[in-house]
Amino acid sequence: MKNVKTGVVLLALLLAAMAMVPFVGATGQNATTAPADNFATATVDVSKIQQPLLTFDKTQNPVTVNNEMTLDQTTTNLQPATLAAAASSPDAVKIPYGVIIRHSADGMTTVFDSTGKQLFSASDAKAAIINTPNGPARATHIQEVPDRSVIVDAGQKMYVFKDKALIMTVIDEASPKRDAVLAAAASTYPSQYIEGTETNVLPSIGQFIARWNVPKSPAMISPYPADGNPYKGSQVTIWNGVFGYVGSDPYSRLLQPVLEWYKKDKISDPNPTTGAWTMATWYLNSGLVPDLVHSTRRTLVYSGDNMQGNIQTNTLGYDAIASIADLGPQGGGSSTLFLAKTTYPHRMPGTNVQATVVLEGWDPTILPGLNGQYLCGSTTFQNFVLNDAKGNNILSTPMNTFTNPTYWNPTTFGLGVTNNWPSSIKLNTINN
Repeated sequence: MKNVKTGVVLLALLLAAMAMVPFVGATGQNATTAPADNFATATVDVSKIQQPLLTFDKTQNPVTVNNEMTLDQTTTNLQPATLAAAASSPDAVKIPYGVIIRHSADGMTTVFDSTGKQLFSASDAKAAIINTPNGPARATHIQEVPDRSVIVDAGQKMYVFKDKALIMTVIDEASPKRDAVLAAAASTYPSQYIEGTETNVLPSIGQFIARWNVPKSPAMISPYPADGNPYKGSQVTIWNGVFGYVGSDPYSRLLQPVLEWYKKDKISDPNPTTGAWTMATWYLNSGLVPDLVHSTRRTLVYSGDNMQGNIQTNTLGYDAIASIADLGPQGGGSSTLFLAKTTYPHRMPGTNVQATVVLEGWDPTILPGLNGQYLCGSTTFQNFVLNDAKGNNILSTPMNTFTNPTYWNPTTFGLGVTNNWPSSIKLNTINN
């Protein structure tokens, strides 16, 4: 069981900032979101949030959750039986605003409405496994929240706010023992990492922006099997990130903008049998059996579009703000999350960190034998912004390349990194 250290959580809630969207200035670079003098803050003491008495319904049979749970403002006044049936469908499970999700030590997840009435319960061990940027996780521990939601992570409890209203509470009373299926193999780079770059360890990072093209789609896909095992679908992700270096706090929080190919999500993927590009910003907690949250997953993302990932740390009253935006002509929009400062000791790091860009794919140890036709085309990152915590330009810092030949044969997949930092970085594949 995780330790909770309660106290005043400084939650910088959005007033003018809720209208912030990434925009392109005359210089072609992204602005830093909004001027600080236009930002209004409020202080929320989460210890004073009055949680209703949770009323369990032992007459309900547990359901099997087959996809991630999605907060939906239009899902109101539904009967528990209706939600229970939806939980067992292959589509995303729509749950109403104000829900309370409780993970108990016996491996059960129970979902309540805002009044504390039980909607449904589910066994974590029987829930579908969903692939995430943090590795595979049980569907009962993954939630999609509205764009520009604010996350307050206080350890054993996590709160999500939208437009200053509390829309989700997650209570973690589960055992810290990891599910064996979620255990990551020890490696210099995870097996899903294909190639990328990373800076030297930096004293601080205040902002990291990168733009990249949505590459040519893979010519082939390995479809998800009937059992839903995400390891057996040939998904690909491309992202920029800010990480604590190896040996730093393993429980630190992370906001990460991610371009996704062939995500296991039948609601957002318009072509679930052929694959599609989507995007979302993820909140990742690398602790034991964490809940993983992502902002609204956007579609209308196409090869040839330009993406922009923007990560800011310790800014405008937040630990971090991160967004991904589609700057293409058909405009897939943007997807943003805000991570509030908390008194909980494990924070998103802003010091002793590395900036990185990565091409990531399926797990080749579980899905072997696929060739380069299952991989996307080459991707070029450019228009970088890299500033330290004081706003100073630190693009002169070295950027180091890597491939992962232990798992990805450079010849089979045509790998290689063309490093012209800070002008451009090209992650090459056989599908040039």
